[in-house]
Amino acid sequence: MISPQHIAKPSGPGNMAAQRSPFIQPKLTINNPGDRYEQEADSMADTVMRMKDPAVQAKTDTGLFFKPAPVAFNPIQRKYAYYEEEQVQRREMNNPEEETDATPPAPLSGYRSLKIVGPKKINHYCAAYEPSDSASCGTYPAPDIRLNVKRTADETTLIWDISKGASKASIIGPTNLTTALIRGDAPSDKKGDVIVSVSNGISIATKKITVREPKYMIFEENPDTTPTAISNTITYYVQDQFHDVMEDGICIDETITICHNSHPGVKFKYGDAPTNNIGQVQDHLSATSQEPFSDNFCIRANQTMTAGGCGPLMQNTIVCRNTGIVLLPGTSCTTGSSCP
Repeated sequence: MISPQHIAKPSGPGNMAAQRSPFIQPKLTINNPGDRYEQEADSMADTVMRMKDPAVQAKTDTGLFFKPAPVAFNPIQRKYAYYEEEQVQRREMNNPEEETDATPPAPLSGYRSLKIVGPKKINHYCAAYEPSDSASCGTYPAPDIRLNVKRTADETTLIWDISKGASKASIIGPTNLTTALIRGDAPSDKKGDVIVSVSNGISIATKKITVREPKYMIFEENPDTTPTAISNTITYYVQDQFHDVMEDGICIDETITICHNSHPGVKFKYGDAPTNNIGQVQDHLSATSQEPFSDNFCIRANQTMTAGGCGPLMQNTIVCRNTGIVLLPGTSCTTGSSCP
């Protein structure tokens, strides 16, 4: 055991480091020539010297120890690139005057936007009137509508078209003028399902059209009774497939079949007529007698109504008694049946 007392304390300025801490010198060991460590080092050096150039070998050998690092997809970089693209698009939208690579061409001088003006409804009737109670009744086919294009400068030839719903409407006559005639061919399934368009090669305008057809009828009664005259003025309204009241010129064809008449000498008057400008027509049912009507007086008849050749839209029974004339909607009678 070495104790501190046995350690020499050198003196002098050259030995100041030795005075601060003890110095320990390791003893190196020299291996014998040709031992296993020297053989491993020689073998590794020989292998390295025989290796091919890495740049050449990377093209032909996929089993190299050192391989090119794969290019990894960085979602953060892609997201940032998308963000940059979006910002460029926003700047272009917010600054239309700013130059971009995809500057839209300037419009040709003299061309303005087009606009179609005219009715947005057109009628379609089912059949022509066959003269029976009247020589004529209403119009057939339903009148065409005229559409016009508004513009403020001269353009090339215009082109009209039915761009949607061509089975429900058609263009009558030329399709390259400033006006176009449209005819209804079939009823619309919903409002505005026919689209008419006009183009001048630069601008295009469209207009939604509804083709209406008589579909329903409603009525109001105004009866009047005296001992020698009975009457009932009935006002009928024609409605389209959307339950909207239609316009004038629609023929209301009334067919009467007598089922029972207790007094054959009493004539039952009726007739056909077109609707007025609010889509209505009046039917004046009346019977007169030189003497007061007896209690057993009765005329019973079937009434069938069509509008514009469409229908029948109404099937009623008309009953005339000494107490008045009434309309029983949705009923019918047969020839020879008695009065109720």
